[in-house]
Amino acid sequence: MNYCTQAQLETVVGTTLIQQLTDDELTGSGNAQIAVRVAKACTDASSVIDGFLRLRYSVPLASPVPALITKISQDLTLFELHRRREHEVGMPAGALQAQQQALAQLKAMRDGDMDLGVEPPPAASSASYGSAESDEPLFTGETLEEF
Repeated sequence: MNYCTQAQLETVVGTTLIQQLTDDELTGSGNAQIAVRVAKACTDASSVIDGFLRLRYSVPLASPVPALITKISQDLTLFELHRRREHEVGMPAGALQAQQQALAQLKAMRDGDMDLGVEPPPAASSASYGSAESDEPLFTGETLEEF
């Protein structure tokens, strides 16, 4: 499950920037590969998020996704999209800073220093398995001979 969408990204940074970062063929907004590339970056960002949170929460997170996770996903996705063009135009300082802040927030959530606002999964069962106490040995030479 992706925690952000192309439409959300376009609302944040504009359609033009998304097209500039993903239209490798330079064919314009009708290029179907733009959506494929954005979806892959969203999936990659969501995988990073799930990787940090899986020890503390059930992932993927259920809808509605907390707004903070959507923001983190957008920041990580935009970083990934900028990274595709880094060799051509460099990495914008704002994208790098947002990515670093997003990772710091994920680490804080993982470590329990930041509350995500969703219930963590129930603790592992501490079911007790029966025990037998006896002064007599469980296995004797006689019982072992049968094997």
